Amino acid sequence: MACVLGTAFPAVSEDNSSRSTISNATLLFGRSFRQERTFGANTYFEYTSRNESIGLRIVKYKSNDFARVYIKDRLTLFNSVFDVKRVDYPGQYSKAITCPDEFKPKFVESEFLGGYVAYYSGFANKNKTTGACAADLLGYKYSYGFVLCFNKGALYEFEHYSELNSEAFNQFRDDIVCD
Repeated sequence: MACVLGTAFPAVSEDNSSRSTISNATLLFGRSFRQERTFGANTYFEYTSRNESIGLRIVKYKSNDFARVYIKDRLTLFNSVFDVKRVDYPGQYSKAITCPDEFKPKFVESEFLGGYVAYYSGFANKNKTTGACAADLLGYKYSYGFVLCFNKGALYEFEHYSELNSEAFNQFRDDIVCD
């Protein structure tokens, strides 16, 4: 079922005392999402067009400080995939596995009116698996991160895929607002 968020789904709350509605996602991303699945308290949404694919999860949290720690922990875990790792059985030519700097994701964070955004942008392979570390493996531009809207009490976790020559992520990034 496709719809504009906020028109068909109930409000999501962090503790039932302050309400954070799903309709914030429409303002945040400027796109029509469809609900994909719900597991416990987590609701997942997806947007797909010819140029981009976005997965969105609304994360419940207790305070802005907790949300920032959560964001830091999740992004640190994501980035750890690109750390130099020893191989289990070192050989003559390989003692470690590494991703060249030009393929490692770049970290971006910034505060803006009413919110905070932090994400990594890099590459994914043709199967939409992050961590493509060689030119012949590149299939998509990939971004993974979070948007925290202070005044709405909303934390959004996103994954964004776009074609290698597309500017779709730049448009997506520019559409992020928390007013």
